[in-house]
Amino acid sequence: MEKQENGFYSGYKHNWQEFKNVLLKYGIATLYHFTDSSNLESINKNGGLYSWAYCQRNGIDIFRPGGNDLSRNLDVQKGLQNYVRVSFVSDHPMIYVAQRHDRILSPVIMEISVEVIFMEKTIFTVQNASRKGVTASGSIEAFQLIDFPLFKKQYFELSDDEKPYYQAEILVYEHIPLEFICISENW
Repeated sequence: MEKQENGFYSGYKHNWQEFKNVLLKYGIATLYHFTDSSNLESINKNGGLYSWAYCQRNGIDIFRPGGNDLSRNLDVQKGLQNYVRVSFVSDHPMIYVAQRHDRILSPVIMEISVEVIFMEKTIFTVQNASRKGVTASGSIEAFQLIDFPLFKKQYFELSDDEKPYYQAEILVYEHIPLEFICISENW
């Protein structure tokens, strides 16, 4: 992806401005991705976040993956193995699941630029993408179905009916370059 004179990148959705307007309407300025601190050196060395399938194909080690064999199998069944998962919330409940199962020992929350939403191959889900019956789409109509007001709440404040929608996802095709990731001083 090349940066153009207007400051944006080639490879954006033709209607990226519509997505931006939705984000502005709901005050969404940052996205999030969690990982284990043991993965930070590799992320930095390899120039960003990659899908787990890309990492497997290219010999990039994920020392402590957030997902497990079941989640990877579900990704493959749904054709989502080539996507990096990003959230609208920093307190994503899957962090605690990964910690409880000792997949993540020292969680790090990365801030991701909302610009990844504008990328042509980025798709969205209204709930966790692995959940049965949930489909992903890159359309503005699918994006507008996300329950954005939920993201102003904390997970423990949600009703049981709201909780699945708190896990809405942005799925970025294959790679999120470092320039879209807020790098903290501990790198």
